[in-house]
Amino acid sequence: MAPSAASRRIVFVQFGDYGEAVRRFASGGAENYYAQKYTVDYVAGLASKYGSATVVTFSRDHDFEMLPNGVGSRGVLLYPPGGKARHEELARVVESLDPTDLVVVAPLRPLLRWAISRSLRVLPLFADSFRAPGLANKLRHFLLRRLLNRPEIRWVANHSIAASLDLARIGVRRTKVLPFDWPPIVSPANYPPRSAPDGDPFRLLYVGLLTETKGVGDVLRAMPRLPSCTLTVVGGGSDEAALRALPAANGTSSRVLFRGKISHDQVLDEMRSHHAVLVPSRPEYPEGLPMTIYEAFCTRAAVIASDHPMFLKRIVADSNALVFPAGDSASLAAAVERLRSNPDLYRSLSVNAGEAAEKYLLPLKWHILLDLWLQNSPDAEAQLASFSLANRTYA
Repeated sequence: MAPSAASRRIVFVQFGDYGEAVRRFASGGAENYYAQKYTVDYVAGLASKYGSATVVTFSRDHDFEMLPNGVGSRGVLLYPPGGKARHEELARVVESLDPTDLVVVAPLRPLLRWAISRSLRVLPLFADSFRAPGLANKLRHFLLRRLLNRPEIRWVANHSIAASLDLARIGVRRTKVLPFDWPPIVSPANYPPRSAPDGDPFRLLYVGLLTETKGVGDVLRAMPRLPSCTLTVVGGGSDEAALRALPAANGTSSRVLFRGKISHDQVLDEMRSHHAVLVPSRPEYPEGLPMTIYEAFCTRAAVIASDHPMFLKRIVADSNALVFPAGDSASLAAAVERLRSNPDLYRSLSVNAGEAAEKYLLPLKWHILLDLWLQNSPDAEAQLASFSLANRTYA
């Protein structure tokens, strides 16, 4: 059974900087991504209910601070530029917080091993797929599978059905795997279907990390083939400087706009004001299932997506999206031109997007998953088991 509420010390380890988000919201700032405030408020509720909740970010170093909402915040830069990963230091910081319940929001094997060695209750809570090629990655997946199948880890959660099935594909037991999702904060009911635009330019939108494996470079390299199109790029990332140089190199600078990072509400506005949303991820990028597709469906933008394996459970080619071979800029451009020149196809994608959005999200929501896991009772365990890959058929 779980310890009493007064003695619980819940620790989350994640990439995102929880303290920064709390301060931003307190000053009237907006969300950076889908469901951010929902997760921030939920963790604050845990601190109030159980007495102690701390979020450790591994995106930057910072000392412990108690935030105004009662949640502790700490930081360890796990992957310093040019240096070795600091897994031992991250484990020491977590140990200093003396957790009773540990939620690890990334496939960090050293931290999971440490948690098992300390007999901690630990919940691996991912949004990852495991398709990266090469022998080194096969070894990583083998070691991760062996670790996650340890009896000390009861559950392994992953965002989306395709990513959860990918855990099973690498050998994680289906009885352990819990596919989860976010609540329907955005709805297609708020956005009517669209008709094809009259005249040019045909406005394209990319939202996400600026890295080659996310396919942004493939979009930029397609632009010379699309003289009637403009492109807006939203986001930041490790390859941003090199990607920003591509339009100048291929003569498309006048038709490409880099917006940088903008708020979630602004992203929805951009989706509504653009004609098509591009989701060009390559298979080597460890997608779970990007909420960008869901939001594009909700706003009735036409979606043009790569054939990344994680998309195939929610995207139906020529029904709710156009699909092109990942990494192929010529095929991407051909898909855009096909959409631009076919008003009936455009209208049908926009109409079908509403139904696609309604079917997109899974029944086990993030907060319900955590509520049940923290209860740690026979009834809660039975409810979680009912959502596992072994006990439920997912469309």
